[in-house]
Amino acid sequence: MQSMLFRPNLWQVYSDIEELEVTSNMKNYYFLSISAIVYFIWRSMNDRLFGNCSDSVSAITSKINRAVYLKIHRKKCFQDMLT
Repeated sequence: MQSMLFRPNLWQVYSDIEELEVTSNMKNYYFLSISAIVYFIWRSMNDRLFGNCSDSVSAITSKINRAVYLKIHRKKCFQDMLT
């Protein structure tokens, strides 16, 4: 991530995560987090454009945190990260 001069695109972010020297569970956590961030920002933008409904930044952040939290606590592969 430090080698990027401009705003990174998703391919660069995923590529940099893949190159990290961390456990596979941590990589999965990073991929999950990035995917949740992209999805909820996209969803908020679509709701604003087509549904005349807008959420605050804190509401979007809490949705992202809740989704990642629930996914981590329901998957067996993340259980060793919780202890």
